[in-house]
Amino acid sequence: MQYATTAEIARELRIGEKAIRRMVRDGRLPALRLGRSLRFDRKEVLACLSSVHGDRVVAGSRVR
Repeated sequence: MQYATTAEIARELRIGEKAIRRMVRDGRLPALRLGRSLRFDRKEVLACLSSVHGDRVVAGSRVR
């Protein structure tokens, strides 16, 4: 399993890094905290977003 950074997830979802951090803080997006950094499992992020948004796919999102 390979983890993505906040910047990578923000770029893939086409939203700002600040929005990503806010979503993590609010419990809307799963993340691992490594020291002061956040890391994301892309599959978990997409699963979380699809459960919130149904079958709609967030622009630019994809699983590698």
